[in-house]
Amino acid sequence: MPAKKNGVITASEARVIARDAAAMRKTILALQVEAGDRVDDPRYLILNKSEAKRGYREISKEEYDSIRVIVRKLLDAYAARESVTRAR
Repeated sequence: MPAKKNGVITASEARVIARDAAAMRKTILALQVEAGDRVDDPRYLILNKSEAKRGYREISKEEYDSIRVIVRKLLDAYAARESVTRAR
């Protein structure tokens, strides 16, 4: 996945959040938590039965934290661009 020059996230960060279905699922969860739609709960990291049936892998706390940092960068960039757009 090529990164755009002066992009918000690097190509390696994009690979982290798009690595597999489990990482993408946790990225969406992190987006909901960072946006305030959900409260952060450590139980989100526990692989439940339906996820195990679907073949998802368990995400470590460190990987989830790095996903949250990437999601925060994306949200901050969006907010900055939105404020510039509204100022015009």
